Amino acid sequence: MISETITTSILASTIYDILKHSLALSGTNLKNRLKDWLVDDSTLTALENQISSLDLNSDMSELAIEKRLLVSGELLEIIETIKHYNATTIVQTHSGSGDNVAGNKVINH
Repeated sequence: MISETITTSILASTIYDILKHSLALSGTNLKNRLKDWLVDDSTLTALENQISSLDLNSDMSELAIEKRLLVSGELLEIIETIKHYNATTIVQTHSGSGDNVAGNKVINH
């Protein structure tokens, strides 16, 4: 499903940003920019290796980078494995007795 996987346009935009700021296309920089996506270290390494093989540079536009990404079958396979991270943050205060349950409470009698 497209909403669950990172798209090449998001990755192209990320790469463009990294290059625009004269940063290296490293796993660390990719990880920092893709913090809302579930990317493990081995996937980051594979992603970094595939991106490095595409010979991208700071003179390229986002569209040119995206086109280059789309022609790499190996890169597209890696991209399909990356899922969006959905986190729910609940801030609550509790004083006194009783439950302090965030989310769905299941009661078994």
